[in-house]
Amino acid sequence: MNKKRLVALIVLIAVIGLIGVPTMMHPPHSQPPTPPTPPNPAPLPPDLPQPHPAAQLHTIGPYGPFRTKKLSLPFTFEYPRQWVAGEEERSGPHSYQQVVILGPRNAQDTYTAGLTIRVLPTKQAGGEYDDLQALVQWRRAQYLHAEALKWIQDKPVQLQELRGQELEFQFEVKLPKGSERTTLLTHLVVLAHGERFFEFSYSADAHEYDRYHQTFDHLLQSVRLTQ
Repeated sequence: MNKKRLVALIVLIAVIGLIGVPTMMHPPHSQPPTPPTPPNPAPLPPDLPQPHPAAQLHTIGPYGPFRTKKLSLPFTFEYPRQWVAGEEERSGPHSYQQVVILGPRNAQDTYTAGLTIRVLPTKQAGGEYDDLQALVQWRRAQYLHAEALKWIQDKPVQLQELRGQELEFQFEVKLPKGSERTTLLTHLVVLAHGERFFEFSYSADAHEYDRYHQTFDHLLQSVRLTQ
């Protein structure tokens, strides 16, 4: 794979709204969470999406249903068919199922707009978090000390019959390519349903954020529970 595309994919997975493998919240008096920083290049799971020329286009194109190849997602949704979708599943103490959808590159060719859909078990079902607020609090803590952090909204939300929390924020990060710090924005919706949590997120360079935000709105509007 082209080295530039490999690094772009790793950075997207590292800083897109629901980034990283969940860990327990920091207990009182422990060291505060460190700012999110791009990781060094590392091997990628084979099923994660690999960018191709269609992902470089500054376009959204037609929407279509996502058809999973191996995950047992408890809902259906639609996404831009010209974007590149891939699936990942992790078992064990940090288990989750995840779909990563890569969109266009920014003008500086340093970051890829994208969507992430993640399903996590509750603690009762073998996960880490007792309830929705515990998971949301951990998400807030992830970015607590990020550079130039600015919260845009943090409020309760309801999607169909599901209740949850909506987070939107921006921060700065030094990307592997580029001499200046880049402002990224993330919009995250976290929902609880039975013994599972659902996370939907959208992330993009600040200059591209509004252009592709409609993909996140469409994704949320198209969600239909199947289990």
